[in-house]
Amino acid sequence: MSRATFQSVVGAMSDPDYTALDRLMPHPVYALQHWVSVLNPSVGTFESVVKPLLEEAHARVARGPRKQAQRSSP
Repeated sequence: MSRATFQSVVGAMSDPDYTALDRLMPHPVYALQHWVSVLNPSVGTFESVVKPLLEEAHARVARGPRKQAQRSSP
């Protein structure tokens, strides 16, 4: 996900409870890479929070190779 999205969804979180269920939080290891984690998301959380974030992340990755291909074109 983008840095801006990461900051908007979990950036202000200090000392997250990594045992909490159904709560979006910075990933305990990969937060510096703007990863988030959620343990046992409910259907509502998955549909309204996780799914849009997955869609954003997928779109960012899908755009990546095209940008690189454009840069390397003569």
